[in-house]
Amino acid sequence: MSENTLILITVVAAVLFFGLWRINTKQKRKFEEERRARKRDLAALKAKAAARNETPED
Repeated sequence: MSENTLILITVVAAVLFFGLWRINTKQKRKFEEERRARKRDLAALKAKAAARNETPED
């Protein structure tokens, strides 16, 4: 292979690597945000249930 071909292959491989890394980072951030939202919703439901159980029913 010529030197230009090897340089081109290296550049393409680097672009693919960084592109996939960026996509992975975005997906990880989205997953963490969804996880925090689920935890927040669960905590709100627990607080609501606890408040409901603490009020005396006549």
